[in-house]
Amino acid sequence: MGPLIALSGLRSAEVRFTNAASRVVTAPVRPVSEVPSTVGEDAFAFRDEAAEQSAPPVTGGGLNNSVTAAYAASDVSFIAETVNMTEAAAAYKANLNVLKTWDEMSSVIRDI
Repeated sequence: MGPLIALSGLRSAEVRFTNAASRVVTAPVRPVSEVPSTVGEDAFAFRDEAAEQSAPPVTGGGLNNSVTAAYAASDVSFIAETVNMTEAAAAYKANLNVLKTWDEMSSVIRDI
């Protein structure tokens, strides 16, 4: 029974990681021209007012600014999906360790 639960956990973590990665890869990104010109509630769901007060405003239109704005305009939360992938990877490793431990314990029991 022990290895079946760990195998189920491995599969669950794999599916969770794959789904999160798929959402990131297939995220619809609006053209930069549709992104609001100022950083505000429309462009970003989170505003760090302390950072806004201490950091100078970003000006200019370079590539990094355009790419960041395009990602900000997407409907997918890239931070949440990154957290999902990180948690899935940790769950996968934990279930793999359970399988390794079960294998070691069963070999010890066989040797007795």
